[in-house]
Amino acid sequence: DEGLKTLERSCLKRNFSACFEWSQYLVSGKAGATPNPKRGFSIQKDLCEKQNYGRACVAAGDVLRKGVKDVKKEPEQGKRFFHHACNNMNYSEACAALGQMHERGELGKKDPAAAIKLYDKGVPNEAAIRIITRNSRLPDHIAGDLDAPASACTSVTSALRPSIATVTQVPGTGSA
Repeated sequence: DEGLKTLERSCLKRNFSACFEWSQYLVSGKAGATPNPKRGFSIQKDLCEKQNYGRACVAAGDVLRKGVKDVKKEPEQGKRFFHHACNNMNYSEACAALGQMHERGELGKKDPAAAIKLYDKGVPNEAAIRIITRNSRLPDHIAGDLDAPASACTSVTSALRPSIATVTQVPGTGSA
């Protein structure tokens, strides 16, 4: 009980790690904490939105994803926290959780392909690429490997464009 009071005091002094740990105990009721999931979630939400604390974003997203006593299950709202941490903080655990939600169909229709797109209509997803390259011993090689297929498509498109432009009439239709 004294340990929990110490965490609470540290949290009030803006020790974000202590706040996060305290929020976990409030949500779960473990370590002798009086369960107060609503308050724990509120702390996690503030840590995520105001302090960009990635672990808190994932925890808040999980609370909404699964629902706990006094906090309604709202996967779509949980997705917001994962998306924020993944795209704004490059927090890989949040990206993985977001991918799982799509893969398992927790946001409607199952869509494994929507988990994490590296490219969308030729535009690179810089956040996803940065996460992948940061977690490699050879980031430049990985970046090159990820860029190669897109570059090949761009080259082929550029090479075919003049040929397509020279076609003035489609045989048998009378139109271009």
